[in-house]
Amino acid sequence: MFHSNTLRFVEWWRSLPRGAGAPARSAVEPAAIARLLPQVFILGEGLAFRLAGGLVCDLHGRELRDHPFGPLWARRDQPRLAAALERAVVNVQPTTIAASG
Repeated sequence: MFHSNTLRFVEWWRSLPRGAGAPARSAVEPAAIARLLPQVFILGEGLAFRLAGGLVCDLHGRELRDHPFGPLWARRDQPRLAAALERAVVNVQPTTIAASG
């Protein structure tokens, strides 16, 4: 079972208008998920953090913008992580990854 904020984010994402690909940037209104933004991150080119909310950065003790996402994970987990992220990109859907530390 997912956290209620995860469910809210996925419902919001799926409600965005889109064609064949990702929603247009103009369709993404951050105010609609203002309460969730501290917990949200977006990966960009090369799977580096394009945006990371305050709670995500606090968890890692540093600003994450432009830092690669993969090295935060154990080497043995990186192939599964890469596959999950590839599915998210291909399907233009958020993905959830369960982890413990």
